[in-house]
Amino acid sequence: MEGKTRKNNMNLFTAFEQIVILAENSALSKEFYKKAAKYIKYISQKLNITERQCVMLAMFLENSEYTAVHIGSFAKYLKCRTISLLCYVPDIDELEQRQFIVRSRDFNEAKYYRISAAAVEAFKKNECYQPRDISNLTFNEFLAEVEVVFKSIPSEMTFNKVSDLLDKNPQLTMVQCIKEYTLDMEMETILLYFIHMLANEENDSVELRDIEKLFDDKRRFREIKFDLRNGELPLQSLGIIEYGFSAGFANRESFRLSNEAKEAIFWGSEIYLNTDEKRPRIKAEEIVPKKLYYDDEVESKVNELYDIFEDKNFKVIQKRLIDSGLRCGLTCLFFGRPGTGKTETVLQLARRTGRDVVQVDVAKLKSMWVGQSEKNIKILFAQYRQRVRDSKITPILLFNEADSIIGTRREGAEAAVDKLENSLLSIILQEMENLEGIMIATTNLEKNMDKAFERRFLVKIRFNQPGTSVRKKIFETMIPELSDCEYTTLANKYELSGGQIENVARRYTINNILHGECDNRMKLITDYCESEKIIRNTHKIGF
Repeated sequence: MEGKTRKNNMNLFTAFEQIVILAENSALSKEFYKKAAKYIKYISQKLNITERQCVMLAMFLENSEYTAVHIGSFAKYLKCRTISLLCYVPDIDELEQRQFIVRSRDFNEAKYYRISAAAVEAFKKNECYQPRDISNLTFNEFLAEVEVVFKSIPSEMTFNKVSDLLDKNPQLTMVQCIKEYTLDMEMETILLYFIHMLANEENDSVELRDIEKLFDDKRRFREIKFDLRNGELPLQSLGIIEYGFSAGFANRESFRLSNEAKEAIFWGSEIYLNTDEKRPRIKAEEIVPKKLYYDDEVESKVNELYDIFEDKNFKVIQKRLIDSGLRCGLTCLFFGRPGTGKTETVLQLARRTGRDVVQVDVAKLKSMWVGQSEKNIKILFAQYRQRVRDSKITPILLFNEADSIIGTRREGAEAAVDKLENSLLSIILQEMENLEGIMIATTNLEKNMDKAFERRFLVKIRFNQPGTSVRKKIFETMIPELSDCEYTTLANKYELSGGQIENVARRYTINNILHGECDNRMKLITDYCESEKIIRNTHKIGF
């Protein structure tokens, strides 16, 4: 049969077949290598592997396409002792590293392997198998690769594979979050296993016996187990994982990602986190249309923003800015008294231009733990960058009522609190410099703003208290039952903001629902307007 195989008809499968035939009862002697030389050479050149690796790959291909086999399984066929095959272990490790073979789960501490299905498909086409490119993956592609890694555990290679996967995908928010924790390779692997169990297996609880599968070194696992049970593993000290609970008590055999870790790692994804926290995302299609009224100056500026935010215009603007070597992020500041329509304007801009809104809870950013606030802000912007990459239409990052994070920096700060505040402001300023999307901040206290923030905002719109004509239009829209004369009276008498007029309209509507339409509706509305007035004591207290 050997003589019938002509070189010009040779392909990978025929070469592998001849190696397997010649290897039978050969004990892989020098004579075998001499007889199989031309087949080994063909495969070696085609796949760029060594002679010994060619032989081992042929044996795995013959024995393990559908089942996992141990190296000792070859001994009987080769007519040699298993111990004589141990010198091939480094070659097998290299084949695993090149992903020609895949490590399967161990049985009784022995290593079992199966041939890679993807490699077999390549061999059928007489092609060299090239492992998948695992760089620059999307979020879902990354999770799929994570699943591949942990489906073939345990292995000494597992930790290296995890490290490689993380290193080649620094653009992902999840990876940036993991790197922020500054863990070693072992802790990164355990953390990624928790992520895999939640995202791919939909299992929020990881048992000790599950974690044991990660370790070939059972002695090392016993050390890990001791630390886990005593709450001393670095992942626990950092608040990333915590004990599971059973009947209200901590279960030291079961563990889960903390809600804080879930929120940071999976922020912006569609993964179910099993947490009461709502994701800070408002979808464009869910925003209720609302008519807003402004004075002429504000209306002109808002209409200009509508034009800029239109996706086709926005993309052209960004490209032109980048081509000119300018920053392409769009930062806007809406400032003015409460109730003047700042937040609602953001929502209507988003609705009309098809943009989701990522709304920031400023209070949650400012953690009580030293160092955590800075990390929260970095993670927030990293997550937003990922959302921008993954979204067809760039979403809006909204800092609503942002007074506390865009305030004036403390000069010569000595106190720890002042230093922390300055550090937070500096991080936000730097992130605004590098922004590639749309950020809008609203504030009622623009006079307290740091000058550096003023410069960072490209568009600044002051939302003024509505004038008489604007107030009249708002009353007409929200309470359509009145006469023109009554609208004029209310608009002239009460200098209310749009938000205050809305409160009046809501109270009036509720009253009609509960008690029916009032006989003297103008008096009722006037009473509600009076209650919206806020009386401030302008006298200074003290000496």
